[in-house]
Amino acid sequence: MSWTNKIGCFLALIALVVTSNLSAQVAAPKLLCISVETNGDITITWEKPPNPNNEFVSYDIQWSVNGGPFINLFTSTIHGQQVYTHAGAGFGASPNTNYLYRIITNYNVGGNPGTSNPSDTLTPINPNLSVSGNVSGNLIWNYISPNGVLPSSDPNYEVERRFRFNSPVWGTEANPPVGQEIFRDTVARCHDTVFYRVSLRDQSGCVSTSLVVNAELLDNLGAATMTYTQVTVDNQNGVTSLHWNKHPDPSVTYYRILYRGQSSTPGPGGVFIDSVGVDSLFVIDATNSAFKDFQCYQILAYDSCGKTQGSGNVFHCTMNVDHSYDNCKAELTLFWNPYIGWNKVKNHNIYQSINNGPYKRIDSIPGTDTSVVIGNVNSADAYAFYIEAIDETGAYFSHSQVFATRFSAPNQTKYCTLRSATVRGANEEVWLRTYLDKDAPIQALRVYRAFDKDGPFQHIQTDTPSVSVFDTVFFIKDNQVRPEQLEYYYYVEVIDNCGNAVIRSNTIRSILLDGTSDKNDMISELTWRDAFHFDSTQDEDNLPFFEVFKSLSSTFGSNPLLKTRSLYYTDDFSSEIGEGGRFCYYIEYIQPPTLEFPLWDTSYSNSLCFNHEPDVFIANSFTPNEDGLNETWRPYVSYVVPVQDYRLRIIDRWGRVIYESTEPSEGWDGKINEKFAPAGVYVYEYSYVSANGSSTQGKGSFQLVR
Repeated sequence: MSWTNKIGCFLALIALVVTSNLSAQVAAPKLLCISVETNGDITITWEKPPNPNNEFVSYDIQWSVNGGPFINLFTSTIHGQQVYTHAGAGFGASPNTNYLYRIITNYNVGGNPGTSNPSDTLTPINPNLSVSGNVSGNLIWNYISPNGVLPSSDPNYEVERRFRFNSPVWGTEANPPVGQEIFRDTVARCHDTVFYRVSLRDQSGCVSTSLVVNAELLDNLGAATMTYTQVTVDNQNGVTSLHWNKHPDPSVTYYRILYRGQSSTPGPGGVFIDSVGVDSLFVIDATNSAFKDFQCYQILAYDSCGKTQGSGNVFHCTMNVDHSYDNCKAELTLFWNPYIGWNKVKNHNIYQSINNGPYKRIDSIPGTDTSVVIGNVNSADAYAFYIEAIDETGAYFSHSQVFATRFSAPNQTKYCTLRSATVRGANEEVWLRTYLDKDAPIQALRVYRAFDKDGPFQHIQTDTPSVSVFDTVFFIKDNQVRPEQLEYYYYVEVIDNCGNAVIRSNTIRSILLDGTSDKNDMISELTWRDAFHFDSTQDEDNLPFFEVFKSLSSTFGSNPLLKTRSLYYTDDFSSEIGEGGRFCYYIEYIQPPTLEFPLWDTSYSNSLCFNHEPDVFIANSFTPNEDGLNETWRPYVSYVVPVQDYRLRIIDRWGRVIYESTEPSEGWDGKINEKFAPAGVYVYEYSYVSANGSSTQGKGSFQLVR
């Protein structure tokens, strides 16, 4: 054989070998789903393997029980088959049975038979269910593949549930993720059977369905006795609320609340208040008043069978506050019944509100104490109290009802009214005009003052009015003030013979007159504020009003500039600049009688003065020729105090005084002894006292022209 033939044979042999290797073996199918039928048969679904060269011969479907060897169940010669049902498998007939399934492919390549490697194994979903009495519990199951999660499986299961009698239709209850093969259920039923099944869908469309498991839900003795956390009274609306923790028994479906009134004695009884669902952890009793006495309650838990083991004589009772009051000591004693229901009360907190203000904790006492003494009680104030009990753990509290009252002293003063705060006296003191009841004995009057209506008020003095002024109008004087600079607010407390404040007057404000004065524009602008205290009994047709008074010489006239209810006034004094440089004002507030204060009353503001320095204009000539123009000569002086404080003299060239005047508005007419004075230069001298009291002199000359 030539080398050429040898090479040809060798290449043919290589081609035969390559052709043989290119004929691929047929693989085992990829298992997708395994489902348990209702009769215990097992259905498996797979994806057929490729068979490009038609080398497929058959599938061997094999089965293993409880770890035993795999045995053939069925041989299929149909390559396109993808589903097989193991009839008579009887899965679930025996508990804890473990089935495994796999498939092997048989093929023939060039007359040479072969067998593929086994497919992955699948095992049916076999749930395990635990129940307790009439409450379902845990459902646990296995994954379909012992060798790991199948790539084509959905990421979540579907857990379905139904009952034999109640809700017999399957319904989805959960979709736990693959890898979490457990579902915890707390559904409760009485004398019924619960059924569960688990399914897992594959992306190919097939579904792995578990064995259906069930269990009987049986009646038990009823929900056990429960405890609860607190019973407390709402201090805003007075209703009682009960609070508890959820009952640990999952079979509990609702609670019943019983009202026991003032009795915590064991035994049957109680008035039904309400029923609430298992998810409710509190209830409000708005029916029984928390103000009449302490209140006791019981809570009974009922299971889904409507059974309960009762309350076990567990009661919770609120606290109810009562009091005693010592008028002369101004001491209040609060006492209350102990809270019932806790093992121990850690402490009691006492909360107080004065005159509807916010509640503040004023004391904390041991839980064994059920009374407290509160001193310095002012009967002029309205008080409210409640007690807060704290249990020994510090986690729970209970409030008593609110105890609210005024502590009226016997034979008290019935009224004390401040009518006005008026500025009086040379030193401008503030006098409080007071109208006081005389029927009750009075020890003193405490006077309080502030710079703002909201305070803070300070006790400034204590007055002891004589008996003769009781039931009449009298003044309380405050001389430690500057009413020309500030407004002041006042009220008065009446102190009885026990030394307690028994009544408080209204609050009144002094009148502060303020303003500015412009020398050039010749106006004064005055402002003041309206009365602070409003008398609701005053006649709408006869309301208070203001009167504005003015002085040009430090002496006020008896007639006002105007009467007004306005709070400002602009005074034009241009016609009065020759009457002095000091302008003073004050306000009178006129109040007609009312039911609250049955007398006319006039109160005064401070005096407000403006001092303007004089202005002097002196002409250097005049022409007294009886033509009606420039006929007299005088210094024109504005804002000068008149008459005795002004002096003008005119002197001729020989030093003789030819004219003299003390009236700023008068001038020289150019005559001497009723005869025309000769033309020429004349000397003048003048002096005056300014508004601030300083003396001013002036001297010069002027020309008389004929």
